[in-house]
Amino acid sequence: MTNSIQIDEVFDHVLVSITKTLADLDMVKVRPDGWKAENALVETIYTNGSFDAYILCEIEPELFEYIVSTMHGGSPPCKEEKPLYMNEYINIICGRAVSIINNTTGYASRLSVPTFHGSVEEVDDIQPKAEQKVLLYGTVKGFMRIVINYTFR
Repeated sequence: MTNSIQIDEVFDHVLVSITKTLADLDMVKVRPDGWKAENALVETIYTNGSFDAYILCEIEPELFEYIVSTMHGGSPPCKEEKPLYMNEYINIICGRAVSIINNTTGYASRLSVPTFHGSVEEVDDIQPKAEQKVLLYGTVKGFMRIVINYTFR
């Protein structure tokens, strides 16, 4: 099953197209080697089923603020609503990616509810899975890194 689909290509295509649509922002894939955001905000989401994954998204604060403000119609939402907008952004991306994976493989997987974390220190230890893909994107507003830790059952 893993030979029939390239997980990084699916997430790359979905992330770039959805970010362009929702935030009118061009995401450019760059090499992930050595990138470390000191103050990155973090989102996590899980999939369960034939595609069993833990997905972690680290986003620099300026990019976070830009995406949530754009999704809110151009003005920043209140502090309490910002994580909700980021949850929805990640849910849309991962939902579309999982739908493509399900349709391509012919097997079902489901998403958990996304969780917003203030920092990577707040994230529980990741249990290793069979494979991992790391995607890093640069924009005029900052960087975003996606780590997809997964296996197929």
